[in-house]
Parts: sequence; structure tokens; C-alpha cells
Amino acid sequence: MPPREHKAPRRFRPRGGHRRRPLYAAVLLALLLPAAACGGGADSQEPPALDPNTTPELRTYDPSPPVGDEPETTTIAQGTQGTIAGLTIGVVRARDGEAVFSVNDGPGIEEEITGRGSAGDTVDLDGGYTIAIDEVGEPTGDGPPGTGNGSVTLTVTPPGN
Repeated sequence: MPPREHKAPRRFRPRGGHRRRPLYAAVLLALLLPAAACGGGADSQEPPALDPNTTPELRTYDPSPPVGDEPETTTIAQGTQGTIAGLTIGVVRARDGEAVFSVNDGPGIEEEITGRGSAGDTVDLDGGYTIAIDEVGEPTGDGPPGTGNGSVTLTVTPPGN
């Protein structure tokens, strides 16, 4: 068999490429017409979103809840915390008629304060707050061994009352 001659590959040249131009023009026109319609030219009456001649109003956010003047009472379960009269109070232990709680955050609270007592006791804080222990709920024993599910009912009186 005689050796085959190697021919250079023939370059593919599509015929009738000029026939696609109207299609490209139609697609381009379809994309540009909506943008031109929304574009607000010289006859647009819509005011600018921001006026460069005015200073925007500065707003601040105060993350601390407003503190009322009246005493507030709530019950907090052991191992949880709640916010009462602006103070964040967590119950460490509630068992055998005694409660141990910590005040973690609030107006005038610089560092964590630990309070302890039984029903009828009060704890006075440096910031003028008074925390009264109204009731110590005994654990029911429904939880896993070694965990407590007691609770404490506290009344927090803000300063000035």
C-alpha cells in the first residue's frame, strides 16, 4: 500500500455569517431599550435619592433596655438568666431554700456581683438597686442526675424608690 499523503486541515469557514447580523442587532436592541426607558433623561422629574447639599441625620442606638421607675418581679430558672429593671441576672443555684444569683450587666454595674439568700432576704447593690428574694422554687428532680431545675422569684427595685 502506498503511503498516504498528509494534507493540511481545511479551515472551517461558516458560510452566510452575515445572515446572523439582524439576529445580533435584535438581541442588542431588546437589551438596550428597557435600560433607555428607565434612564431618566433631561425631561425626568424624579428628585435625586440623596441631596448633596444636606447633612444626613445621625442616629444612635442604645442597646440597654429602658429602666422603669417601678419595681419588677420575675421568676428565673436555675442555669438561666433574665433582664429585670435593666439588670441582667443569672441564677447559679436554687436548692434547699437558698438561692445564689449573679448580676452580670446593667446601669452602674462595673463587674459581676454575686448575691445569696433565702426567701425574704434582700441584697442592696452599690448603684442603688435592691434585689428581694421572694421565693426559692425547689428542684423537682425531673432533670438528669447532678443538675438542678429549681427557680428563684426576684423583685428588683430601681434606684430612687
